[in-house]
Amino acid sequence: MLFFAGVILFAIAISGSKSLPRPAGILFAAALPIFAIGSVTGNVLAPLGALLEIGSAVWMAWSASAVAPAD
Repeated sequence: MLFFAGVILFAIAISGSKSLPRPAGILFAAALPIFAIGSVTGNVLAPLGALLEIGSAVWMAWSASAVAPAD
């Protein structure tokens, strides 16, 4: 339960951030239940949820690097 709460709070922080894309935070929050349900049931939802989490993380990292000032 604490992991779920942490991910939801993290996704809210991402969505409220000015430098990170709001849809990436929403996608990150939506991917966790998909991954968890797939892990419990043992079907194709687990890899799909994992890919969604990876995709949102890459999206956030890419957008954060694009916003960072060049030195």
